[in-house]
Amino acid sequence: MSRLSLSSRQPTPPPAPLDADQRVWWGERALPPDEAHFWRIGPLHLWVLRGDLEWRLAWLRDDSAPPELVDAQPAPDGFPDDEREGLQAARFGVASAEGPLTVAPRLPDRPMVIRPLTPLTLPEGERVTLFVSSPLFLELSVGAPARKLVEVPTVRPTDTWFGSPIDGEICYASRTHGYRHLSELPMFPHRAITPVHVVNATREPLAIDRFSLPVVHLSLYFGADGHHWTQEVTVTREAGTSVGRVQLGSGAPEAAGDPGQVHRVAEPRVPSPGYFGARVFSSIFGR
Repeated sequence: MSRLSLSSRQPTPPPAPLDADQRVWWGERALPPDEAHFWRIGPLHLWVLRGDLEWRLAWLRDDSAPPELVDAQPAPDGFPDDEREGLQAARFGVASAEGPLTVAPRLPDRPMVIRPLTPLTLPEGERVTLFVSSPLFLELSVGAPARKLVEVPTVRPTDTWFGSPIDGEICYASRTHGYRHLSELPMFPHRAITPVHVVNATREPLAIDRFSLPVVHLSLYFGADGHHWTQEVTVTREAGTSVGRVQLGSGAPEAAGDPGQVHRVAEPRVPSPGYFGARVFSSIFGR
């Protein structure tokens, strides 16, 4: 599958919204030997060169680039020089470089700890929905059957510890407004949207300072609207317990559009039941 296309951006007026096909930067692509190919997905710039007995990759991130851009084409300047500032490079030796390159979107490989820019408090018995987004990773594979080479984050989140000093895990950190309305959330081709429902089933106010989004348990969908989505996540805080009761939606959320035009593009990294509780969520409410 190769449905990648170019989008141009003029300084004024702003670029027209991309349609669904233009936002598809992933898929299978046959690359001619010794011809560098270039992807630009939001801030990520990626080069791939197929050699005789090896594959060469290089990437860097340009935070000044318009985050809505999607671009894929033969690299006009060839494979980049290793001395370019911020460039990371890798080589992979193979017995034969025949076969296609597959670029696949994946959710992050750790939970995302979401910290609203302004903490939100829920009175007793209240329920709120927050819309958050997570950066996507690119999984690069070659050949048929596909052999994985590497994963490259479109955005490299910072590391953070979630939990107590003796009982927790390393996660990725994200600062967000925690948007209450979907229309307020910036939507970009390199991020996946998750509706998060938080339910306060206790008899006291619930302060949401930060929460852990279990993206490793979520599937990734490509919506009819041309955006990437996960299923909905509902977290309930009940009286008398220190864990959050977590329920995962059974499919893409309604906001992703016509179910007949929504496609699941990645399975969860860690399969789990759709309804569970875990001690890692004991800090979800700042307790």
